[in-house]
Amino acid sequence: MKHIMAWIADHPVIMLVVIGLITLGFASQLPKIKIDSSAEGMMVEGDPERLTYDKAKEKFGSDDLTVVIVKTKDTVFSERVLNVIKRITDEIDAIDEVKKIVSLTSVNNIKGEGEFLNTEQLIVEVPTDLEEIQTIRENALQNNIFVGNIVSSDGKIAAINAYTEAGGGYKGKIEDDGESELEEDLNEEGEDEEESVSGPEVEEVFNARFFADVDNIIKKEKEGTDGEIEIYQLGNPMLKASFVSSIDHDQKTVTPICFAVIFIVLYACFRTPRGIIIPLVTTSLSIVWTFGFMAIVGIPLNVMTVIVPALLIAIGCTEDVHMMSEYYSILDKGGDKSKVVKEMAVHCGLPNFLTGMTTFLGFATLCLNKIPIVKQFGMAASFGMAAGVVITLSIVPTILNILKHPKIKPKKTVSLYHIFRIKGRSQR
Repeated sequence: MKHIMAWIADHPVIMLVVIGLITLGFASQLPKIKIDSSAEGMMVEGDPERLTYDKAKEKFGSDDLTVVIVKTKDTVFSERVLNVIKRITDEIDAIDEVKKIVSLTSVNNIKGEGEFLNTEQLIVEVPTDLEEIQTIRENALQNNIFVGNIVSSDGKIAAINAYTEAGGGYKGKIEDDGESELEEDLNEEGEDEEESVSGPEVEEVFNARFFADVDNIIKKEKEGTDGEIEIYQLGNPMLKASFVSSIDHDQKTVTPICFAVIFIVLYACFRTPRGIIIPLVTTSLSIVWTFGFMAIVGIPLNVMTVIVPALLIAIGCTEDVHMMSEYYSILDKGGDKSKVVKEMAVHCGLPNFLTGMTTFLGFATLCLNKIPIVKQFGMAASFGMAAGVVITLSIVPTILNILKHPKIKPKKTVSLYHIFRIKGRSQR
């Protein structure tokens, strides 16, 4: 290990080019990383219950359900509220991906009348006559299938159940404005033009668009209610769209906050530009490498892997701090720049490598887990830890060799190296 670290310290330009090329390679894969908002990743691989679930979905179609709740203080069985339910039902039903919709204005009221079975629709057109509306109320509340599914037992709450399937009527890729392109690239020779498009990418875009479409329908209906009617939606598309939005928000807020905290810690430790910038650079590169690796092997951002960047920032800086502390400690004694950097690299190489590898092996054990998202987290975290060690051992001596020798020694620097050394002596 000493010979490797000495070689790295003696060839800073070569190492800079190599690390730069590898980083560019991983960075080029970043646009391909996906976000997985499904719950399937939490199911144990090979579990009989999951196999049964997958077969049921394949046979009966998607289980994605969106429920629009219409809540009133008095009753939903009024001309005004029933018209609201009908308009919402009709507009949602017009969306291509909606396979089935069940509400008071779309369901059939199956009941026996003498020797015959009546299968007429409960509400064909919303009546204006109070007696007809009362008859509808009685028919609905006397039907055990309706009560608890599309209407509450007290008649104050109604539900509109929309069953959807991402890609069911969707062709091509949906752009940011919600419009879809023609499916020219999807219709290969011998394929039916009406074949559904599916996949995580289509599902992700569909969930966001469908949630927004239903939300717009609800907002439009709320405008004329003066708050007398509560309308809101629940269901898988809304939850998945919210989850994706939360991941995006966390990446834009939590990661920068972690960087800011580490910046403050590094400033308190070194109070020099290179003591702050070098650890932040190595940590940033390890995140780029990790995300690039995830994109290459198909690991998505999910409820587990989304914490990997914060993990790399928190743990990945430790080796950098150790090396920079040792660098300043040797620098205090004086000496030529190349000799100082080489001595630091040789002295810190093996301890940092062993420390990083033990962390790598700890996370790598998660790859044996049968739960997919835990296994994916183990793969991403262990790769990130290994990448962090490689980058740190390569970049820290490289950058220090390229930079000019500091003219003023940071005598006032509070080094973690010195803190731990003093603490160790006091405990003897």
